[in-house]
Amino acid sequence: MSKTESGSGWMIPLTILGAAVALVAAAIVLQPNQKPQSRSDAPDAPVQTAQSISETDSRIIGASITERTIDLIVPSNGCTDKESFSPLVLPEGDGYSVIFRRKRPDLCRAYLPDGTDLTYSLEELGIAQGAEVQVMNPRRN
Repeated sequence: MSKTESGSGWMIPLTILGAAVALVAAAIVLQPNQKPQSRSDAPDAPVQTAQSISETDSRIIGASITERTIDLIVPSNGCTDKESFSPLVLPEGDGYSVIFRRKRPDLCRAYLPDGTDLTYSLEELGIAQGAEVQVMNPRRN
């Protein structure tokens, strides 16, 4: 199609292009509180999303306390290690309460439904051996 002196020869192709862009834009608009879906967000996909193990997620799967260590099982997408958490030790009476706060999100994409194990010695946490210790993190459902 050649351009006419008035420029109206380009109107039809530009109008069609504009309509196509509007349709595509309308197709990707999300409703409030709706998150975009990708293949990994499919209900049967065995991959936790980065949102499920965020920087503020301090849930644990389990914990055991021995005479010398606190052994945690924490959610992981494959990149969680001891450096991912900052332990907060709070003296309480004759013992201690400990909260492990996640410092950075685990953005990896490995499938680790049983989480990963982390071990902290009581010594590195500044807790006297034999002291009564409680881990205060919420448990993952």
